[in-house]
Amino acid sequence: MSDTLLYIGNVALTMIGLVIGYRLLLKRETFHGLNRVVLLLCLSLPWILPFCGLTIHRALPATDLSNLNEIAAADSSPAPTTWWIAALLAIYCIGVGSMLARSIIAIIATARIIGNGEKIKCEQGFILVKSNQVQSPFNWMTFIVMPNDLQESGINAIMTHELAHLKKRHSLDLILAEVVLALQWFNPAAWMLRADLQAVHEFEADDAVVQSCGNYKEYEEILIGQVTAMSAGLLANGFTEQTLKQRIIMLHKKKSSRKRVLKALYLVAIIAASMVANATTVYTTEEEPQVKKTTEIVSANPSGKVDVTKDRSVEYYLDGERIDGPDAVASSQVKSMEIDKSGKAVKVKMYTTEQPGAKKVTRFQTSTTFTDDEGNTTTVSDQGIKYGYEFYVDGVKKASIADIASDAIESIEVDKKDPDHPKVYVKLKK
Repeated sequence: MSDTLLYIGNVALTMIGLVIGYRLLLKRETFHGLNRVVLLLCLSLPWILPFCGLTIHRALPATDLSNLNEIAAADSSPAPTTWWIAALLAIYCIGVGSMLARSIIAIIATARIIGNGEKIKCEQGFILVKSNQVQSPFNWMTFIVMPNDLQESGINAIMTHELAHLKKRHSLDLILAEVVLALQWFNPAAWMLRADLQAVHEFEADDAVVQSCGNYKEYEEILIGQVTAMSAGLLANGFTEQTLKQRIIMLHKKKSSRKRVLKALYLVAIIAASMVANATTVYTTEEEPQVKKTTEIVSANPSGKVDVTKDRSVEYYLDGERIDGPDAVASSQVKSMEIDKSGKAVKVKMYTTEQPGAKKVTRFQTSTTFTDDEGNTTTVSDQGIKYGYEFYVDGVKKASIADIASDAIESIEVDKKDPDHPKVYVKLKK
């Protein structure tokens, strides 16, 4: 329940920010089409933005992450609903129900007036309805409703005005505004949005009339003569006295400079602020340095070195039998060796005795192969010092690891946090 109320409150705050921005920056401009789009976004965006927060990734040590998960699990246990939360939610639902019922009644009343009137289908695609139940012209969906006693003077301008409403589908905007108002009945911003949207509808329709007749002064007189109190309880656009002053002011207003369109970018700032406010943090485990076992590369000095990191086509043999690799034989077993590079694969033949023609192994070169996060393979050997590596054996810095027997090494850890001075930590077997 509390999550529902928090979401409703989040929507309300975002809507207030959007309305304040519109009224300060765009309401007095003559970009009626743009203002209509902005108002429709103000009605819809607040419901979407709470689900569009940023995701921030933070790495934590495994122990800290485990503790954090335990705390989160404890916090996620369902908390008992307090009486005041239930009461607030009940009041909210009652308000929503009342507002929706009010809107439905208004739609039914509008439909009755249309249903009881005399209908005339016009070539422009709308249906003209003549009714004695209304005092002022109004429109709804594809219907234009006119009073039976409407004076002939200005009838063309009025029809042009109402037809502009139909062509721009203003009735759909009103339905959206009514739904949002029902869900945010307690929010002053929702009431402001509906009023501003209805005003923009009238400005757009008035522009259509002025462009048609070319004389705004004549149309102004028609407005003053025709505007009356609209029939109560209808959900429709019509000639009403509520917006008369704003409409006359807008008719006399000079067209806004195109540069002022940039004011609409305030929406971007509101969206960004909302995404930051709704940001969530995802915790992941810090990547541990890779630890790999030593890999022996058997070589005969001073030449004949074989490096599997550069040439992966290497075959190993021990006393004539193929073995999986250098790890399959202890260095103490090998007495001599020979390397055959004549074929496609390099053949490393090792013997447990000194074979005639084979090179006597004077010493072994210990080498460790490891792979970083990008898949790059590196070999660390007794010559590794020239590549900038620093060696530490059981915490003690060494110039090389060549003097350490490979079977005495338990593991090697490579730290490349400082790319200029990578460190190799060797841990010996106990």
